Amino acid sequence: MSIKRKIQLTGRATYTISLPREWIDRMKLEQGNELSILEQADGTLIISKESLNFSREREVTIQLEKIKDNSILDKIIISKYLAGYSKIIIKSNIEIDPKTSKLISSTVANLIGSEIISENPNEVEIRDLALHGEFPIDKALRRAHLIARNMQKVSIESFVNSEKENANDIFERETSVDRLYFLIRREIASALENPTILKELNMKPHEVLYIYPVAKSLEKIADHCESIAYCCINLNGKIIDENIKKYLLKYSDKAMEVHTQAIQSFLGLKIDLAFKAIKIFDELQNELSTGKLIRERSSDIDIEIQVQHVERDLERICGYGADIAEMAIDRTQ
Repeated sequence: MSIKRKIQLTGRATYTISLPREWIDRMKLEQGNELSILEQADGTLIISKESLNFSREREVTIQLEKIKDNSILDKIIISKYLAGYSKIIIKSNIEIDPKTSKLISSTVANLIGSEIISENPNEVEIRDLALHGEFPIDKALRRAHLIARNMQKVSIESFVNSEKENANDIFERETSVDRLYFLIRREIASALENPTILKELNMKPHEVLYIYPVAKSLEKIADHCESIAYCCINLNGKIIDENIKKYLLKYSDKAMEVHTQAIQSFLGLKIDLAFKAIKIFDELQNELSTGKLIRERSSDIDIEIQVQHVERDLERICGYGADIAEMAIDRTQ
């Protein structure tokens, strides 16, 4: 049952409220006892006679014998990282084989802040060495977008110029975006579980509804850039017609402008940039549907197939940019 108490001013700067006598008796409290007070993200105060300092040390053990297929071990490790576990122990009743050990190492290398701090034949200990709030989420989003944007520029130029050497650089960059995406997901999960972390990240509860889909959209944009790089490799050095080249470069520039304006709007809380992004998106769709932006089909069937794949990738990149713009509008409301 809700109980109301008036705030009293004691002295010149101290505000106090009285506590219900029934609660004091039930908690077996006396004059001079200390209470812990924790502020929630919404401003609510929790009062307890127990300590309310949440421990960030969360530990989980993965027993290899319980995993039927070790090929999914990487997914299990990532899931524990995303759940906010700061200590992950991988155990085996027998010696961990070199293939599994290599899988563990490569997986940890893709998780920002995580390191293998001890390893013996039957056990591997992974620790999260990063502090919450050390890499702000908005900074991670900005970094992820910058990498994805550069990936798009390099991948489309590599494709139209059939330069598969440059396309190979895209794959490493895509991994960097994945690492940032995993970091953002982990921070969001930890913040939702612990209001103290939410406060340290300088986030409001409702912002989580918008940050996660934006991070996911950036990760998907990077995936499609990686797909364009594969299309470049599949060209096998074949040269694209000048008409198709100009068409794809213009298409890519427009798509890039959509998600660039959108992310700037989301991070800067500038709703006008979000509307600008949506306007560019609508204009591009109109140019494509009316034939204003059009290309000739390639006479080489192998080239044509790869060009169509790239068109689909650019269409999805553009769509994810529009999604970010929608999130920016919702966030500023």
